[in-house]
Amino acid sequence: RVGDHYLLLDHACGRCPSCEEGWTVWCEQPTAGQPLCWVPAEHSSSEVSSLLKAVSAFLSARVESKAVVLAIAPEGGVTILDGLTLVHSGPVLLASDPRDPSVKSRLAGLNEAGRADAVVSLLSGRDAVRAVKRGGTVCLPDTAVEMPTVTELAQREVRLVGPRDLAELVKKVGRQSVEQLFERKGASSLPLR
Repeated sequence: RVGDHYLLLDHACGRCPSCEEGWTVWCEQPTAGQPLCWVPAEHSSSEVSSLLKAVSAFLSARVESKAVVLAIAPEGGVTILDGLTLVHSGPVLLASDPRDPSVKSRLAGLNEAGRADAVVSLLSGRDAVRAVKRGGTVCLPDTAVEMPTVTELAQREVRLVGPRDLAELVKKVGRQSVEQLFERKGASSLPLR
């Protein structure tokens, strides 16, 4: 920690089977770590890690650029919306509850199915599966999020994707962009884009 910031590290060893396959988030032999970015101390490392892992999962899913994306996250704090807009050019909506009538109405105006093509959730994989269209994609940061059942995934024909590589994400969008993401104030009030 330096002043009011701390350095977020990537602890991937680069040599274990997970790392060799490109899944460095799941490294089996973590090391001291390589610097990823500086983060204001007001954000907990678990909040920052969860957000970056969710964006990494979305990046790994290779969702079409025009797809309608719904992000499910708690209100306040740094929003996943900011992170997703770094890697997705299509419409992104943010909701704490995907069952909210205004969210459903906005989705109906963007997609003939009335559901998102992809859902990224920091809260519940089960809610994400219910909010995505049949055959859609659900991206989750890790197993700390409530996971959907195999039956739910199979019934809705949903593809479930987890995070792959945080260093790849930072390299793709740029360290400065990631650091600015956490420096923004009032991020939860950003409009649909």
